[in-house]
Amino acid sequence: MRIYLDLDFEKLELPIHYNHILQSIIINMIDSSGYRKFIHDEGYVLGKRKFKLYTFSRLLGKFQIFGNKIAFFNGARLIISSLDDAMVEYIINYILKKGYINVLGEKIYVKAAVLKSLPSANYLRVSTKSPVVVYSTLFNYENKKETIFYEPDSSKFLSLVYENILKKYTAFYGSISKNNIEIKHVGKNPKRVKVVYKNTVIFGWLTAFDIYGDFELLKVAYDAGIGMKNSMGFGCVELI
Repeated sequence: MRIYLDLDFEKLELPIHYNHILQSIIINMIDSSGYRKFIHDEGYVLGKRKFKLYTFSRLLGKFQIFGNKIAFFNGARLIISSLDDAMVEYIINYILKKGYINVLGEKIYVKAAVLKSLPSANYLRVSTKSPVVVYSTLFNYENKKETIFYEPDSSKFLSLVYENILKKYTAFYGSISKNNIEIKHVGKNPKRVKVVYKNTVIFGWLTAFDIYGDFELLKVAYDAGIGMKNSMGFGCVELI
């Protein structure tokens, strides 16, 4: 399930790399210390991996970049999506109670809040509302860790996205899916994006995908995000 927040302001100025700010805002809207700690620190565990199973978009609206700042004008939309409906319910309850979100000490009022669930389907065409990140961590010839980010047309990119969706399913439902899913890159002009998250440089892609398969697996991809680092604001997709 996901929630669309339409934010009401004339101008909002943020650092150009603001993922960590939105992440903090989202976590702080959870009015339960136990659930907040769970979703921030623990998540759903599969082996050595932890999946938070939520994602969020960039701020969607008119903006201008100047130096290391970005300014949004005349409102913006924020999409918050989670495979765990409880998280979205906490957020909507916060909005109903407060009517605003706190952005760097400034009250930004919510003009509208809309809840949506993915309609039953076995095919989705989606565009990215935050960059999709897919990578491997390898050891180089000096035996030092090196992160390799993959392009969406590479077979490695698609195979890792596929495996990641199946792992998320298993972590959340506690069982291995007997069904299948297929991901196809269909973006004609994919855009490579550099994001700095708490001093870590991350490369992702804004593009589009066709996703085919079992509805429950499609729902994992849609609600929890595709690719990696979803809870940092990557891999949020929307139906075209």
